[in-house]
Amino acid sequence: MTYGRLKRTFCSSNEIGSLRSLVRQHAAQVQEQSRCVPHRQKALTPMNIQLNNVVSDLTGKTGLAILRQIVSGERDPESFSDPT
Repeated sequence: MTYGRLKRTFCSSNEIGSLRSLVRQHAAQVQEQSRCVPHRQKALTPMNIQLNNVVSDLTGKTGLAILRQIVSGERDPESFSDPT
């Protein structure tokens, strides 16, 4: 560097570095969430809950609402038809 043979590298500002870090963290969380979906389905199978045959997306609004009802203790399948 003293002799001028090395070029300067670009150093982004702190705001850009923070934004890049946030984007990387968000991408990692989305990837981890997508890995967890099959694990949820596999955990429901031994309990005789075949939710993936009824709902196309387990992580969608209806799928999550039904899962919340199951976790809260609801066992009546008729109440799952209206998960609002």
